[in-house]
Amino acid sequence: SQLDSDEDVDEPQALKTPPTRSMMPVAGLHELLNHRSATSATDRAAFARLTAHMSHELRTPLNAILGFSEMMSNEVFGPLGSSCYASYARDIHASGISLLKSADDALAITALLTANENQQKLAHTPAASTAADALAFHAPAFAANGMSTHCTVDTDVEIAANPQAVRQLLINLIADATMGAAPGAHVMLASRCVGSELEICLTVSGQSVTDTATGESFSLLLARTLAELCGAKLTVTATPSSDRYATVRFMRVVQNDFFG
Repeated sequence: SQLDSDEDVDEPQALKTPPTRSMMPVAGLHELLNHRSATSATDRAAFARLTAHMSHELRTPLNAILGFSEMMSNEVFGPLGSSCYASYARDIHASGISLLKSADDALAITALLTANENQQKLAHTPAASTAADALAFHAPAFAANGMSTHCTVDTDVEIAANPQAVRQLLINLIADATMGAAPGAHVMLASRCVGSELEICLTVSGQSVTDTATGESFSLLLARTLAELCGAKLTVTATPSSDRYATVRFMRVVQNDFFG
């Protein structure tokens, strides 16, 4: 990112390098998905415990990084001096948020890979609050870029899927859809019931910045993986007016299962 400075300071080259889309071989993810059925219940449980412990160990220092960098960027205890320091603190905070998202992504995928059939059947997710939570995750970045959001997802519908997986799916989908959005863009999540399914549509209106990257972003690859693991159907399209649409269909909870 561009850093404003009152002094002529040589900045580290790493800070001058523009962000690029990270890529991961799709074949590796498919091998992981195919291996899931051959893994014993004992191995799945052990892997789930290990991942949960790793997530805790990662979140503890991240909370300190996020908290102190936010205090420094807001200059809670007084001016930092050079304007570079405030900008660096904001970059540290943004990097911490990115790492936190990666931890949540890994935990969500692990939860799906290690869940047994009964856990998958009993998983229910409130659609509206989860969609709102996904938008709230991006709220600081949207506010800094002058972007607005709106959520009209049905408040009375539940999705038959793991809550954390649905949240991370939507977070990654929003991240990909807004990657080239210009300042002032409007992000909207809406829903409609289609038979036994719930369709959530993501719309990003407003002029988009030209994106020269080729191939799918890592965020979209994660969204596709989570959708596959959730049994959802993800469709990403673009309109001639440069608005970007992504639609994902989930199985919805039609009624409570009193005999489960």
